Amino acid sequence: MLHYNSDDIENESARGAVRLAHVSYLLTLGTFVLNFLGTIVLSAGGAVGGENVVYSLFNVVIFSIVGMYCFYCGYKGMATRNGRLTDYYVALQAFFLLFMVIASAVKGANFYGWANVGRASGSGKMAGFFVFWTILESTAWTLGYVTGGAALYKVVTTRKDAMRSQRGGYGLRV
Repeated sequence: MLHYNSDDIENESARGAVRLAHVSYLLTLGTFVLNFLGTIVLSAGGAVGGENVVYSLFNVVIFSIVGMYCFYCGYKGMATRNGRLTDYYVALQAFFLLFMVIASAVKGANFYGWANVGRASGSGKMAGFFVFWTILESTAWTLGYVTGGAALYKVVTTRKDAMRSQRGGYGLRV
């Protein structure tokens, strides 16, 4: 169980960074769930193999846990001005951003990125839905990495601003 209350954060800029990080986590988790639901439909229609449903389920479970830990580190780090926790957030969020950029671009396995449009349109089964789903999921991944990048930027700049004004209040070393 995670306690989350943005009012626990005294600094307004840090509160805004945490809210954006929370939106980023929810958007990314929602995209993983969306991928899972779409993969079930595509698998049931014969457009993709059934093993992709299992992979997609694993992705939802893994991200829901690791992504929540990432968000928690950002939230707790900003609330308590703990530089080590915000460092964990920065590292994990950077990894998730890279993952989302790749997921938004690739075709194959259970990810339907922009490169998958050709594969989807040439699919003999469910081609119309497959193309629609590919565009929907690719857009969601793209929106996810844009939002996640903004959250990462906001956390990093807030930490640096706090350090300048409070002599290392967030634990950053320059």
